[in-house]
Amino acid sequence: MKKLKNGSKGRDVKALQTALNKPPLKAGLKVDGIFGDKTEASVRAYQRRNRLKKDGIAGPKTLASLGLGKQSGGGGSKGSDWPHTDVHEMVDEVASKYKATRTIIDKHLSIAHKIKTGDMRETEAEMLAAWKALDKTFRDVFDILQNLERMEKDFMRAQRDKPASAGRILKRAKPLYRKAAQALLKFLDACTAVEEMAKKVEATKSASAKIKPLDSFHQKDIRGRQLIRDLRQKKTLKKMRECADRDAPEYKEIRLRYLRLEVEAEKAHKLWWSNAEIVLNLQEMHNRAIPTASSKELKKLRDRHFKQMMKCLTLMKASDRMRRKAEAIDEELEALQKLQPA
Repeated sequence: MKKLKNGSKGRDVKALQTALNKPPLKAGLKVDGIFGDKTEASVRAYQRRNRLKKDGIAGPKTLASLGLGKQSGGGGSKGSDWPHTDVHEMVDEVASKYKATRTIIDKHLSIAHKIKTGDMRETEAEMLAAWKALDKTFRDVFDILQNLERMEKDFMRAQRDKPASAGRILKRAKPLYRKAAQALLKFLDACTAVEEMAKKVEATKSASAKIKPLDSFHQKDIRGRQLIRDLRQKKTLKKMRECADRDAPEYKEIRLRYLRLEVEAEKAHKLWWSNAEIVLNLQEMHNRAIPTASSKELKKLRDRHFKQMMKCLTLMKASDRMRRKAEAIDEELEALQKLQPA
């Protein structure tokens, strides 16, 4: 079949259009035997997918890749060339591409292994799956290319020693080249998938750097406020006993105010204590979940922690107001004791 280009017409162009309409390209061309702009664009697309020279001209290599190249008939023709793409170059390119992609995998799996977050664990699993798919497609295409390489050598020997058998070798090579083209596309898609996963690892790494353990509230904070509460309670009880030892109505009134305030303060402190324990539990849950939970799950825990912290801060302010009220009553009692000494 002669070289076909824009402007060519005839049965050969129809055969070309029919071949382009088949998988994997599925060009959807009208088979009219006229090599127009759409046919040229489809040829370029096919050449790009199969790593051929992207000139839009259906030359010997492009036609051979499509299975349309001139074959040496049953008797063969001594001195004719192998009409298909150079297998040696394809083998070298596939091996080089696989090696480069494996380097990307190793680099980003190393990054993923060092970052202990739930999102990175998921991304790492996806990268491992992409690696597995890459290995399978590489083995498939490499096996086919090696078979074609051996077939090419057999063809060369047949041309020299048994020209009649060269045509049969070409006939067997034709469907194998189609299979190789399909396998090569799957391999290139697997390489692209790995590259996309590498970008996802980088993005997950950046997002993981923003996930920090929660440590805004500590057990010592609870113990510290409990100590303050105990001291205030002891002081209030002491003042109430002092008031009980006096008969004056002013002392009874102050004692009653102490009693009311103490009941309210104890209730508020218990409420604060229970909410503070919830804050600590949420912090512990969040920090334990970082290596396994997704970012959405961690965000829910952080939101709950924030709301609980706000509740605790409100209760702490209420407790501080009651302590100041108690201190004000202390001042009134001291002033009264000066005016009415025992």
